[in-house]
Amino acid sequence: MPRVVFAQTAPAPASTTCTCYCTSPNGAVTTGPQQPEACSDSCKKGGEKQIMCGKTPTDTPENNTLCFTQKECESQADGKGRQAGRWLGQAPDCVASFGGQGYCTPITYADIDLSFKLGEVSKVSDLGDYVQRGYNLLLGIGTTIAIVMIMVGGLQYVIGAGMSEQVMKGKERIKKALIGLVLLMGAYVILNTVSPQLVRLELPATPMVKRVTLLDGSKDCKTLEDKGFKTGDAVAGKLGLNFCGATKPVLKDEKGTDVAAGSICQVMECPPSAGEGARCAGIGDKAVCVSCQAAVPNNSIGLKPDAGSCRQLKKDDVPKELAKDQTPTELNYCFFTTDSSAMLGAGAVVADVAVGAAAGTVVPGVGTVTGAAVGAGVAVSSALIAAGTCAELSIRCADIKACNDYMGQKAKNEWLVSGALMGTIDEAGDMTGEKLCTLDPCDIAKKKKIQPCQFVERTGVNDECWSAEEIEEEMEFEERRAEGFGAIP
Repeated sequence: MPRVVFAQTAPAPASTTCTCYCTSPNGAVTTGPQQPEACSDSCKKGGEKQIMCGKTPTDTPENNTLCFTQKECESQADGKGRQAGRWLGQAPDCVASFGGQGYCTPITYADIDLSFKLGEVSKVSDLGDYVQRGYNLLLGIGTTIAIVMIMVGGLQYVIGAGMSEQVMKGKERIKKALIGLVLLMGAYVILNTVSPQLVRLELPATPMVKRVTLLDGSKDCKTLEDKGFKTGDAVAGKLGLNFCGATKPVLKDEKGTDVAAGSICQVMECPPSAGEGARCAGIGDKAVCVSCQAAVPNNSIGLKPDAGSCRQLKKDDVPKELAKDQTPTELNYCFFTTDSSAMLGAGAVVADVAVGAAAGTVVPGVGTVTGAAVGAGVAVSSALIAAGTCAELSIRCADIKACNDYMGQKAKNEWLVSGALMGTIDEAGDMTGEKLCTLDPCDIAKKKKIQPCQFVERTGVNDECWSAEEIEEEMEFEERRAEGFGAIP
């Protein structure tokens, strides 16, 4: 009598409260945990604005990439080692800790060479500086011309004494020059009175963005420490201080710069008791040591298979590090799939059985539910198949002589110890027969100097993988056989 496997029920939804942060003259302040929709009203009651409502330890104004301490800002340097940041003081939406935090605007230097000098000016800092200096130059030229015209008009007035026509021309020239001079000076005075920025023509000072390293615990502490990151004391997980699930606060990045508040890394080592091939999957209290093959639905460890957890369980290739022109002797994959062949093998019966049906339930066309079962010929809940599983694939490149050898490789897990041929795995997932064929991880096409491997879908039999040359040879063979000539000599 076939038996039925059931999926686990979904976990309860997480809390929706968050930590509310508001602006203030002295820097960002918190009003404590609240519902997201109540945060804005809470800030308005104090006459301030909402900054954010953080749902995780790293969601704080302290990690605002626009907020710099004075030291951080003034330590910014350009390519020539000169100070490149100007600190604007405490900002209302930045925290007041570390001596205060605020915006940092860039300092520009006159480093842009001009093809045509503006008087004695040969370099400017930006477009605004260029326009301002050009305006000042033209203002000086216009003033000089007006003064010259006044002098010419005066001479004309004096020399033309007794000649009414020349006197009138002189007066008119002086009048027009004075009007022009008043317009030049008046325009400058009016603009400067309204706003000095109108005559300085400075481009808007856009705040600089701070580089922030944010770590959520998914990174391996040892890997980070090897790169030069500084970490704090470990916080024990379910397996202790030195094993999977233990976390450490990350204090500095590889350049000695402070990382985002709340950043942590995780110890990824598994104890010997976890068994050979076990890897750390999950974060914090949810982290477990498990092998790829053990990550099946309803496993006893409590790990729910998904694309992310399966990738974490991948074993290292053998050897792990190689020169660019070499291929590992063994390639390892741990992939997520919802293909019933990879989960239970050929002949598995997928039935629409209610998840959680009690033992003794009679399923029409399947039989009586008696508990979990695995293997060919087993009836499986369609909900369980949809949940998917992890499957392990190990490829020895020495065994790959042709493209189609990929289709003969087997994916395995605890449910299907004998393995499922990759030529039978064609449902959605991180790895299918088609993906493996086109990926050609052992570079067989390059080694044999043939066209890239191409996937060939078959009906009723295992799918295949051939190069263009092999497909052409097969087609010619089939044509000759159909004509009764046999194989090509």
